[in-house]
Amino acid sequence: MKSSLYDWVRGWEDDHPFWHTHVINAQTESDLDKLHKEVVLWLYKNINNPERHCRWIRLDTKVSVKFRHEKDYLWFTLSF
Repeated sequence: MKSSLYDWVRGWEDDHPFWHTHVINAQTESDLDKLHKEVVLWLYKNINNPERHCRWIRLDTKVSVKFRHEKDYLWFTLSF
């Protein structure tokens, strides 16, 4: 299980620009640690082949996730 799946060469904006993006903000660094772990576990548990169908990164006080399929994006949005 990877802690981040992010294209460091292309950057966030140019990495699959037409995918669905969801951002979750955390209040503190400890909340961010828990949130990041919870998001990654959710992705691996609920998305079929998450390395291929979504991208995620942890920045400052937020976790950003991009989804290839709208159904995954909607399910994630309702869960978080």
